[in-house]
Amino acid sequence: MEYAIEAKDGAVVVVLRGRLTFADQKVFRVLLAQLSSSGFDAWILDMRFMEYIDSAGLGLLLLVRQAATQEGARTVLRVSMDGQVRNLMDVARFSQMFTLEN
Repeated sequence: MEYAIEAKDGAVVVVLRGRLTFADQKVFRVLLAQLSSSGFDAWILDMRFMEYIDSAGLGLLLLVRQAATQEGARTVLRVSMDGQVRNLMDVARFSQMFTLEN
């Protein structure tokens, strides 16, 4: 997984690329620390460029949601309308836990 962080319109936006799997947990925890110290009240994870996510990757996204809640921030996931990532989000019913955007 690769990521880039930028501030945009009062939110912190993280653009994720590649694959999000168990192997990325250390890198993802660094990202989570950066988000927690950002001071923004909206955390947007732009996952439209993700090729693949597994169940461990979904678990990492739940950690983001938990940290955002503790920081008083809301979490938005930007996901393509189709593909493996969107299919897994739908199966896991992430739309009930996150705001999903296209």
